[in-house]
Amino acid sequence: MRMRPLVLVCSLFVPFVCFAQGSWQVLSASSLSWRFEDLFFVNDSVGWAVDGGGQILKTTDAGSSWTQQFYNSNYYFRSVEFFDEQVGFAGTLSSALFRTEDGGATWVDISASLPTVPAGICGMSVADDTTIYLTGIFYSPAYIMRSTDRGTTWTHTSMSTLAFNLVDVHFKNTLEGYLAGTASLTAGQGRPVVLRTTDGGNNWTVAGLGANQGERAWKIQFLNDSVGFASIEELSPDPQYLKTTDGGLSWTLQVVSPSIPTGTVQGVGFLTEEQGWLGGFNDLLFGTSDGGSTWSYQPSVGQSFNRFWRMNDSVMYVGGQQIYRYTDHAISTIIQVPLEPGLQGHVFELIGPNPVVGPASVRLTLVNDTYVEVTVRDLAGRRVATLFQGMGNKGELSVPWDATGSAAGNYLLSLYTYHGYQVIQVVVGE
Repeated sequence: MRMRPLVLVCSLFVPFVCFAQGSWQVLSASSLSWRFEDLFFVNDSVGWAVDGGGQILKTTDAGSSWTQQFYNSNYYFRSVEFFDEQVGFAGTLSSALFRTEDGGATWVDISASLPTVPAGICGMSVADDTTIYLTGIFYSPAYIMRSTDRGTTWTHTSMSTLAFNLVDVHFKNTLEGYLAGTASLTAGQGRPVVLRTTDGGNNWTVAGLGANQGERAWKIQFLNDSVGFASIEELSPDPQYLKTTDGGLSWTLQVVSPSIPTGTVQGVGFLTEEQGWLGGFNDLLFGTSDGGSTWSYQPSVGQSFNRFWRMNDSVMYVGGQQIYRYTDHAISTIIQVPLEPGLQGHVFELIGPNPVVGPASVRLTLVNDTYVEVTVRDLAGRRVATLFQGMGNKGELSVPWDATGSAAGNYLLSLYTYHGYQVIQVVVGE
């Protein structure tokens, strides 16, 4: 028997969605992959977006229209950051770093200038007019790079003593900065971690930890000098995040209530201290208007949310299957965007009987080169066994699974790739 993962089907056109305090609007940008991975604006009008399909888009009218500046399907773009309207960077999960010095009219691969070629660049942060930091990768190894001359020269620091992997970086200034990822076993028992530096990245300490092993702190947002948030990527019916109210000195674990069907949150964005969102795979979007005391599930806004970008106290953007913009006033114009097929997802199949008794196998058909984790989890999302972990090439990949000796019961067979999680519900028989 071949068991296929659970999937969601969305409509052909997506309009704006109104809530009591404002409206979410779908903007006229089409991803060539499963989502836009990152956004960056230098002012209220000019910004960039990147996706996993190999494109860089630019807007000069606050997101109402977008122009493709770069496209090469060999690159999976993960991050984008600019010093100003001219000089910026785009990082990939394809071991390449691009720089532009003319506002994105031309992009040049500068990977050869790096002290070591990283497996991927997940996060970037500009600290001042000349200093920028890079970090990664979400599946290890953990590192940080720094340039103090706008990307001409770089230094590289391994973070393996403190972190198993790193996903995001945020610097308030040239001295104080934060990293999000998974702690090393010695630093934090493999739990979600926020690291802090006060000397420009020369030394780091553990500032905050999540509860569960094998999960990642994913995105960092500071709303102001005191209040900040770090989302936690976990396959769970109880989304969690970390919050600081003392400028990053300490972080407390927050739980989203009420619980939802099992899913994975990645992005976090607060407009004010009261109003904010957590978003993730498929249609997982949660909103709060009371500072996180209670949350509402808002599945009709869009899909596959990652980076939130707060423009000001009334406008928020988020990258997902499309680019979405929230305003705290009614929107008079509805933009309807056809959802183009783009890059379809990987095929994930259990080959053999379900219930599983003894040896079985998992067959993957990968649509692109990607990092792959195939795991067995309990119904709460906790990892029980790892069947495969590493890079997978485009095409078919067979992963053996021998359930002999496993306790009988219900499990989740999970595939994690650049496209996020796919899950098959399976039963192990006696």
